[in-house]
Amino acid sequence: IEHKFLLPGHTFQFLLCDRDFGVIEKLKRKTQAMYTPQKWAELIRKSKQKNPFIVIEMKKEDFVSLSPIMNTIVKRNVTVDKNPADIRKAMVLRLVSGEHSVYIIYSHNQNEKPVRVSLQKYRGRFNKLVDCQLVPKYPNGRQIKAAKFKDLQSLMQFVPPIYSHFYQSLTSDASGDPLELENIYEEFI
Repeated sequence: IEHKFLLPGHTFQFLLCDRDFGVIEKLKRKTQAMYTPQKWAELIRKSKQKNPFIVIEMKKEDFVSLSPIMNTIVKRNVTVDKNPADIRKAMVLRLVSGEHSVYIIYSHNQNEKPVRVSLQKYRGRFNKLVDCQLVPKYPNGRQIKAAKFKDLQSLMQFVPPIYSHFYQSLTSDASGDPLELENIYEEFI
């Protein structure tokens, strides 16, 4: 697996999807306000007649905690050759199946040789990542910040009641309470 970190302003050679964003934006301009993520997914599906987009709507169960994996590996700042390594400056990270290392490349120059950083602990066996049990990151759903929660409450008068189910399911990290919509809807209707 190779993961490339792109430079701002230099994505034209890597991201051929800019045209796709334009197609979506064009349809959005012809559409009324979008109130829920499901409506955005529907718009994206409809935006392209030939070779339509495949939209995968993620659920809370799809987001997992990577802590079990992080507990099986070591974070190192030196290569296997004992040279300094800084993963934060990587332009390319390469993972090879069966190896307990990450290869770092510091530029997008295809001639640059990757440096290898071992993820294996020095003492003991390497824990197999397949043995890690990934648990849900947000088992009760993700809560939003209190300030954003308050802003949404103040804007609910502009949201048609048909879309209230989405906003009723939101909780704040400060209170844990769902949005109180009864009073807001009385003003709206």
